Amino acid sequence: MKKFLIIGLDNFGKSVACSLAEAGHYEMGLDHNPMDELTLVDRLDSIIMPDVISEETLNRIGVRLFDLVLLTSSHVIEANSASIISSLKKLGASYVVANALKDKQGQNMVLLVADLMSILTEEIGGCFCIRSY
Repeated sequence: MKKFLIIGLDNFGKSVACSLAEAGHYEMGLDHNPMDELTLVDRLDSIIMPDVISEETLNRIGVRLFDLVLLTSSHVIEANSASIISSLKKLGASYVVANALKDKQGQNMVLLVADLMSILTEEIGGCFCIRSY
């Protein structure tokens, strides 16, 4: 079982988190205002809804303990993504996968999924499928 931190629980983040849960991995979701929170509560191991996603919040969570941190697109996340990525690396996150901001979002989402799948296959092994929820 691997541990994943999903920052940004929009449609994509929610789908990845739920798929990881179904595959038997530990996942924590982090977002100020997660989409469809009621669906997520029953599926995820943990959901944290801080007022601000800050270095203090990330440190308290213990990001270095996660095998992979996935930073997905979310209105709150997009405005602060550079700061979040910097904090994640400073706090010792092993792997951080993030998508680009709005103007390249569609194109880079494909690259994000490809990178995520590559890391999941290499680090976890086996087959992994992301479903839409």
